[in-house]
Amino acid sequence: MVQFNYKDFLLNLSKEVYPPLEDTFLMLDSLEKEFVKNDKSFLEIGSGSGIISLKAASFFKKITSIDIDENVINHLNLLKEKYSLDNQIIIQSDLFSAIEDEKFDCIVFNPPYVPSEQIEVLSTDGGEEGSEIILRFISQLPNFLKKNGVCYLLVSSHNNLDEIYFELKFNKLKFEPVSEKNIFFEKLIVLKISDQ
Repeated sequence: MVQFNYKDFLLNLSKEVYPPLEDTFLMLDSLEKEFVKNDKSFLEIGSGSGIISLKAASFFKKITSIDIDENVINHLNLLKEKYSLDNQIIIQSDLFSAIEDEKFDCIVFNPPYVPSEQIEVLSTDGGEEGSEIILRFISQLPNFLKKNGVCYLLVSSHNNLDEIYFELKFNKLKFEPVSEKNIFFEKLIVLKISDQ
């Protein structure tokens, strides 16, 4: 068990839960600049440590946190109880598969983006060119994003960015980078996505 502090939050993370790293902090920094307190709905796909959903809970009326990993779901439920997040719903799901007929004002996804021959480590392995899960997410996104809603998606320069950008355009989504960070031999980029 590892303890992690972020501002007002203290997280106890087991080895099965992806810890906050540079990608998480870049996303958090981006969201802090973008979030406005409102009565809208928020969805985080791949919640991992839960720190992004915790941050969002003070801005949005309804928070939905999704992860494919049962260990993460157990961790999120402990956080929900610890911080009395009455406005949070926690769902075990592969991307949007467990959500029916619901759309969200804001969707955040810090995906598994590391290029890998096979997807073995759910929290990091993104498949071929690290883009496999990202492309699946984009193809489903329009069905779950409200009109005038916004999505924040993290991608890496190690991904096939041309293919990702093509998939966004194909699904009639407009996008722009809102923040970037160079780490060793890669660049992390947070994209702000909306309907055209």
